[in-house]
Amino acid sequence: MFRNSCLMSLVLIAQSAAAWGADETLCEVYANTYDGANQTMASIEAGGIFDDSAPRETMRQLQMLNERLLQLLLMQQMEYHGCDLPKIPSGAIGYMVDAMKCANERLLGNGESPECDREEW
Repeated sequence: MFRNSCLMSLVLIAQSAAAWGADETLCEVYANTYDGANQTMASIEAGGIFDDSAPRETMRQLQMLNERLLQLLLMQQMEYHGCDLPKIPSGAIGYMVDAMKCANERLLGNGESPECDREEW
């Protein structure tokens, strides 16, 4: 089952590349998806800062693992297609401040605030 979901993820990424148009190459789509996974990991971590629930922490760790597995698959595809591999390591560190601002806004009920616009992170 895991293998099928990973293959489906890669197919969706390749389809996204075609849908985004000729302005963006497959390598750029892979790099943007890798960076998006780092942003997602930052959001996951920021959302758990004030939460001491063990079941929710377990879920967050599973979500983090899924993002890291996606990044691993992306790196394999990037290498296969001759793309430059990411220089930014897998993780949430680079986006933590922005993710914390967004998490704070979500706690205040402003989930659509500019702080949550990942394009600006």
